[in-house]
Amino acid sequence: MIELSTIPANGKTYNGNTRKFGITIDNIDYIVKFPKDQDLSVYCEYAASNFLRKLGVSCHEVFLGTYQGMTVDIIKDFTTNTQLSLHSYKDTKQSSEDTEIGDKEYTYEDVLYLMDKHLKMSEESKQEAKERFWEMFICDAIIGNRDRHWGNWGYLSDGKTYRFAPLYDNGAGLYPGVNHVIHQYLDIATRKKFLYDRVFVFPASLFKIRKPDRSYRSNYAEMFKDLGINKVFYQQVEKFKRNISCQTVFKAMKETCDTIPLGTEYRRFYIEIVTLRYMCIVLRLDFEQSYDFVEGELTDYA
Repeated sequence: MIELSTIPANGKTYNGNTRKFGITIDNIDYIVKFPKDQDLSVYCEYAASNFLRKLGVSCHEVFLGTYQGMTVDIIKDFTTNTQLSLHSYKDTKQSSEDTEIGDKEYTYEDVLYLMDKHLKMSEESKQEAKERFWEMFICDAIIGNRDRHWGNWGYLSDGKTYRFAPLYDNGAGLYPGVNHVIHQYLDIATRKKFLYDRVFVFPASLFKIRKPDRSYRSNYAEMFKDLGINKVFYQQVEKFKRNISCQTVFKAMKETCDTIPLGTEYRRFYIEIVTLRYMCIVLRLDFEQSYDFVEGELTDYA
């Protein structure tokens, strides 16, 4: 891991609730991101982002480092040495009352509507943004992202045009608080129920479904039961299913976990939960059979 304590801050600041500051190494800007409370978010950010990159998803580059004795994320600033700036979804500004973001809910319909009405995106860019939005949603379903709020995804702009940015802020995936309940996973008597709940019950997505009486946060597994809700969603799911097998997911997560300086129990959990979520949510395979498959593949882990 890279030791950062002697590298001075470069003066760049970054938004978000997590402590961050900028550094420059070999003329490239990086974001130093600190852990939250007593959780594993630093490792989750690293593991989730590197796993998604192995699947071929456009995602920021994350490395692990140390700063004054703490393990931190070192994130390459994807605007470095470019004329581009990052604009999160919450910063979307339009010129008419009908497209004022403050009047919209965080539903799929409203998000996609604002993409259609975006004044600085070409038709081609709008189509790409919709494809990337649903790709992001599928990725969040796989890693179990509980916090894809409107400030941690968005667009890159050169001041005239906008396009969908690489995925970033993935540290709320992979259950960053699992260290507090890992004993339930290690106990073979409770492991299956522990995993089942984290596949089908929680976390929910922050994106909402609108119903006649109310809007509510969507359950990832439920969303994949009816791909007819959106044509582009259907197309992106089919693309994943064609190109990415459960063995590919297992291998990509295992290769990522082999580089994480954590105990075997956490690395085993990350591999198992990600593979199960992909098999049961995206591929919609039977949980019992999926569980038996993954457990069989994990024979190298105690």
